[in-house]
Amino acid sequence: MTSSPNARIHSHDSSHNHTFQSAHARALQRKRYHTASFSSPIPHDYHFIDDNLPSRLIPRAILIDTEPGTINNIQSCRSGELFSPDNMIYGTSGAGNNWAKGYYSEGKELLDTINDCIHKEIEQCDHIQAIQLIHSLGGGTGSGLGSLILSTLHDEYPNILTSTYSVIPSSKVSDTVIEPYNTVLSMNILTDLVHQVFSFDNEALYHLAMTNMTTVSPSYSDLNRLIANAMSGITSTIRYPSTVNSNYRKLAVNLIPFPRLHFYMISQAPLILGREIMTSSHSLSAPIHHHNPTMTTSSRSSSSSDRYRAFDIMDISHQLFDAKNFMSAVDPRYGKYLTCGGLFRSSDSSSLSLIAIQEALLQLTNRYSHNFTEWIPNHMTVSLSHTPMIPSNTFSATLIVNNTAIQEIWKRILNQYTVMLRRKAFLHWYTAEGMDEMEFMEAEENMKDLITEYQQYQDMTSNDQEEERTMAERCYGEEETETLF
Repeated sequence: MTSSPNARIHSHDSSHNHTFQSAHARALQRKRYHTASFSSPIPHDYHFIDDNLPSRLIPRAILIDTEPGTINNIQSCRSGELFSPDNMIYGTSGAGNNWAKGYYSEGKELLDTINDCIHKEIEQCDHIQAIQLIHSLGGGTGSGLGSLILSTLHDEYPNILTSTYSVIPSSKVSDTVIEPYNTVLSMNILTDLVHQVFSFDNEALYHLAMTNMTTVSPSYSDLNRLIANAMSGITSTIRYPSTVNSNYRKLAVNLIPFPRLHFYMISQAPLILGREIMTSSHSLSAPIHHHNPTMTTSSRSSSSSDRYRAFDIMDISHQLFDAKNFMSAVDPRYGKYLTCGGLFRSSDSSSLSLIAIQEALLQLTNRYSHNFTEWIPNHMTVSLSHTPMIPSNTFSATLIVNNTAIQEIWKRILNQYTVMLRRKAFLHWYTAEGMDEMEFMEAEENMKDLITEYQQYQDMTSNDQEEERTMAERCYGEEETETLF
């Protein structure tokens, strides 16, 4: 049995799905699922696996879409045999890139089936730690149905921590005009009803794939591999034995100084795409580099020449804070680091210690202290696992940061949203599904408030915090006096 598993929900964002399979088709799928055999050894990551069947290890995941295409593709490939067919839920017509269809109409038809499946998975857990949702904010299913699921989870399981891995759209690599609408409406839910959000920016993912690979046209598999590697690093200390045991709740407690500021930026070092390890050379005297969207061919070949070289703790630490390794297309220098969490993985427990990692990171944060808030004394939390990501990679790390520069992404999307909303462009597609125009106004105001909060804490100094504390104590004293008399 599992000790502290996480329930995972995968929300695939496409446009054609099929809610109820025929009894015959589902029976055939179950037969195929139960007779499939895999010769791989039993993994350590029981937190994400259901081992009720003696001969099978089943991913504790629910795959959801509002159209059948994506789910059918998964079922037809070999990896699809890993998943229980009862945990594959899909509709008939799709959400059509419309948040309102995913939230109000098409998605609502699937909600009862989804809730039953979630409840079944939670009941099978000895001690559920968290629920994580993997979705995109640009389309109708990931944004609309994803928001509906998160709202339901908040109401039904308020004490279970909810995390999301959210892919944020970008106009530079956009394939849908109304992505700003879907994103801002989703942000309304992510800000108020979710405990923590791991953010992935499409623009940054494309940039990372193009600059670290020989191809100029990355596939969806390349982009998904980047996200999967980051997720593997984030959950490594949950799934494997580690020097300092970590879990989602501990991450949240150490990384979220204020409730609404729970949007993380992710960095990976070295970048691993397939069997290739991508890294760039750094020295302690070199400055922290930042995002350069126009990387030349020579710089790409320079990155390629550094593959498979050995690197030490300081190399990895520099790369983690290098903006070229972040999966969000923002410059960290425009903001302040509120908190950071470093999750390191090494196959050699004798040559790498937690103390050595902490000293390297302390040296780095002291050197660039102007990039960190001065009113939080200790910004870093560190965890070390001695299980490498891949056998050939002896040392890797994932960095989770809470940086106020992420507001630049929200500003960019909000500007696009406001321009269309003022002219009520495309609004009829949403109101036709039962939405009210006031919902658009509320989502816009909520996004503006979030940006203001990030800016407020970015500009805050130690003196400002002391003045606020003094004012709060004074107000508390006055209220107490009024109560007494």
